[in-house]
Amino acid sequence: GFSEMFVEAVVPADGQTGQSVSTAEPVDCLLVFLANEAACLLEDGVATAPSDIDVLMVDAYGFPPWEGGPAFWVSERGVCAVVEARDRFMEDLPRHRRGRLELLLSSP
Repeated sequence: GFSEMFVEAVVPADGQTGQSVSTAEPVDCLLVFLANEAACLLEDGVATAPSDIDVLMVDAYGFPPWEGGPAFWVSERGVCAVVEARDRFMEDLPRHRRGRLELLLSSP
C-alpha cells in the first residue's frame, strides 16, 4: 500500500540511517506520493475533480487550508517538476503505478 511505498522510497534497502537527508526531502517525497495517488483516483473515476481531493485533504485529513491539497501543490510546484521528483523517488519501485499527474491540473 501507500505507506509501504513511501517507506521503501525514503528508507534505504539496507535499513541504514547514516545518510544525511534534508527535512524537505521526506516531505517532498510524501507530497509526491500523495499527488500520485490522487492522480490514480482521478484516472479510476473514484474522484471526479482535483478540487474534490484537495477539499477532502483539508477537511478530513487536516492539511492547512492555505497550503491546499495535492492538486494545489502540483499546480504550484509545476507538473513537470513533480513528475521528475516522482520518477526519482519511484525509480526503485517498478511495481507501483504512476498516475497521470496532469489530471490534477484539470477540471471535470
